[in-house]
Amino acid sequence: MLFFANCVFIIFWLFNEVRWMIPSVLCVVLGWTYTTGFIGLNSGSKDLKSHDISIMSYNTNFFAGLAAKGTDNTLYDVMDYMMTSAKPRIICLQEFNMRHKNILLQKFEGYKFIDIDNKRTAIVTNYPVIDEGEIDFGTRTNSCVWADLIIESDTVRVYSFHLQSNNITKVTDQMLDNIDLQDKSTWNEARTILSKYRSTAVVRAQQAAMIKDHAAQTSYNIILAGDMNEPPSSFTYHKMKEGLKDAFRERASGIGSTYGGRIPFLRIDYILTDNSYEIVQYHTHSVNYSDHYPISAVLRSDNL
Repeated sequence: MLFFANCVFIIFWLFNEVRWMIPSVLCVVLGWTYTTGFIGLNSGSKDLKSHDISIMSYNTNFFAGLAAKGTDNTLYDVMDYMMTSAKPRIICLQEFNMRHKNILLQKFEGYKFIDIDNKRTAIVTNYPVIDEGEIDFGTRTNSCVWADLIIESDTVRVYSFHLQSNNITKVTDQMLDNIDLQDKSTWNEARTILSKYRSTAVVRAQQAAMIKDHAAQTSYNIILAGDMNEPPSSFTYHKMKEGLKDAFRERASGIGSTYGGRIPFLRIDYILTDNSYEIVQYHTHSVNYSDHYPISAVLRSDNL
C-alpha cells in the first residue's frame, strides 16, 4: 500500500513541483528489496519442456472454505482443479485432512501419498520415491515431511513444511469487525495480536533452523515448499531463503497475496529452490477452497 501511495505521489509531483518527488523516489528505491517480496515485476512465463518439474504447494485449511464460503464445489471439484490448472507432478500439502487422502488419490492416479503419522503435512508425487521422513516439531498440525525423488537422472529432496501458526485469526477478525480507535478494547486486542506474533515468531525461527540444518546434510538439490506463516520481510523468511531462490521473486508478476483471510496482502506461502534451478513459471491460484491460495511453479534444471 505504501509502495502504490509513493508511486501516486511521484506522478503527482512530477507535474507540479518536481523537488517534492524526491522523498517518494527515495522511499521506493530504499524499499525496493522489500517491495519485490510482495509485488512480482517479471515479464511472464517461458515455454515448457518435457523434463521440467511442476510443483504445487497448498495449505488446504482442511478445505474449510468449501463450507465457510458457501461454494457449491465438492472435494472432487477441488482435486480436478489442482490437476488441470497446474498439472503438478509434486504437491506439497499443509493442514490436509487425511480422511480425504483416498479422494485425492482417485483423481491423481499413479501418485504416491507421503505423510508421517498423519501429521497433516504431506507430499504427493508420481516420481519414484527412494526415501522419506519427517522433521519433528513436536506438534501434529505444524510439521515438516521430506522425500527423496528420482527425477530423470537426478535425485531431488523435497520438503513440505508448515511452520508454527500465529493463532491470531479469531482475535484479528473480532478487532476488524468492531474496530474503534477510541475504544480501549481495540488497543487491547492489538496488543494481544502483537504479543502472540512475537512469541510464535521465535518458534518459527527455531523450526526454520531445524529444516535448514537437515537440508544441509544432503548432497541432493533441494526444494522447500509450504506455509511459513511469515512475510518476506521477516527473519524466518531470510533464514529459510538463504542460499536458495524464491520462485515468486524469480518469475511472478502482480501482487503475491497467498492468504485469503481478513488481513490483506499477505504472502506467507513459498516455493524455494536450489540455485541450480531456473524458474520457468510461477502462479498464485485465487480460488476460495481454503483461507490460503495454492501456489505453483515450474522448475528447470540443466542436469535433466
